[in-house]
Amino acid sequence: MTDLTRRAFLLATAAGVAPLGLSAAPRPAAAAPRPYGSVPIAGFVDPARPFVARLWGPRELVASYARRYGSARSDGASIQVDVHGYCPCEEGSPDAYRSSTWVIDFDQPKVRGLLGGARFSTPEDASVWVCAAIDKKNMSRGFDVASVVASRREGDCSEHAVLLAAVLRAQGIPARVVFGVYIDGPRAGDGAALEGFGHAWTEAWSGPRDGWRGVDATRPGAPVAGRHLAGASLDDESPGYHRGILAAVDASQPSRIVVAAR
Repeated sequence: MTDLTRRAFLLATAAGVAPLGLSAAPRPAAAAPRPYGSVPIAGFVDPARPFVARLWGPRELVASYARRYGSARSDGASIQVDVHGYCPCEEGSPDAYRSSTWVIDFDQPKVRGLLGGARFSTPEDASVWVCAAIDKKNMSRGFDVASVVASRREGDCSEHAVLLAAVLRAQGIPARVVFGVYIDGPRAGDGAALEGFGHAWTEAWSGPRDGWRGVDATRPGAPVAGRHLAGASLDDESPGYHRGILAAVDASQPSRIVVAAR
């Protein structure tokens, strides 16, 4: 696409309207309770401690968990895993997540201008900066590319994940957007039910020894852990990225979860 066409697309996406002949990412209703839907959770555990989870969902999700969790036990329709910390999405070459792309367009003036000369010693430090930079926390956006996020400084988990990925790549750190489930709720003994909901965050490459680790700019400052169940990464960062979003969300969100203490 030409620069003029790109600008037209981004302006239309920011306004929630698709230009003729192009498709902007779909925007959810502002009244939706969660960006990617709720996930029923039965049982009660402290997600900060190791626990066992059985997940029901599409075949792609069950197969992905089986490949990533060495302790996985599957009957085909569901899978049981031991959760004792963060388990990243399936391995991918970090070189595939270094460049500026249509979605993670960190080379655009809006991103460079917002970032200025800021440098960060860790991805967690960058997540604190991104959380502060997006000062309008709402669900009115569908899924904005990084330059639109930098311009509007508005959005929910997906905008935080996209901008953090752009900031990290601008610092030379491979990074990717991830979809999965976040387990929310009080700690064990508080007597209230856990809640699961579809969520987006970022994975940053930490080198051959440590591999990919999760960083969540909506809960900044510390690496993610057992509360985040990664499903799939956004690997299509082309102008047709909304198709990749739908595929990643479909492959990452279970229909229900049952948890138990280990």
